[in-house]
Amino acid sequence: VLQFDGVDDYAEVAYNALFNFERTDSFSMVARIRVSAISTTEIVFEKYGAAANNPGYRLVLDTTGQVRVALVDSGGGACTVDSDAEIDDGAWHTIGFTYAGTSLASGVKVYIDGVAVAMTTIYDTLAASIQGADNILFARRGTGYNDVDIADAHLYKRALTASEMLRLHYCVPISTTNLIARWKFDEGTGGTAADSSGNALNAAI
Repeated sequence: VLQFDGVDDYAEVAYNALFNFERTDSFSMVARIRVSAISTTEIVFEKYGAAANNPGYRLVLDTTGQVRVALVDSGGGACTVDSDAEIDDGAWHTIGFTYAGTSLASGVKVYIDGVAVAMTTIYDTLAASIQGADNILFARRGTGYNDVDIADAHLYKRALTASEMLRLHYCVPISTTNLIARWKFDEGTGGTAADSSGNALNAAI
């Protein structure tokens, strides 16, 4: 577990083409997190620059504790959905999403504790490329840092099934087909969070 303090803690993975997904690719992100009171958007995971219209994708908690998934394109279009449920209760939750590569909000499913949940569509205007040469960041965007605990994050270049999402919640192994990275965040000491996928996408902390 990495406990990010909201002051200056974060983890960063140097850019690699392996996670530079396009809007026509299917992919999934899952992480176990814990967060209490929220006063600003809490970044869990993002490959998304801080500049306007910078393309990419992100998994965050919005200011009311809902899980938000956003894919943003180079022209300012976006596919953004929020879970109806909130998880800012100080308990551990497994959150994640699958994306079917459709460029539509209907192609996104948000999961909380292994179960697909009801969502509200915020934007559904994705039309251009979401690719960009940005690093992956945990618990940080630009000069902002977030107070969140994160454990065992997975990134896949495929849409996981509902059964697989449930298995990950219960820490049951699933197929590693198209596993891009897995950060267990269990090192305890040191300045590196190892990627156990075999792709060597280690995070600096």
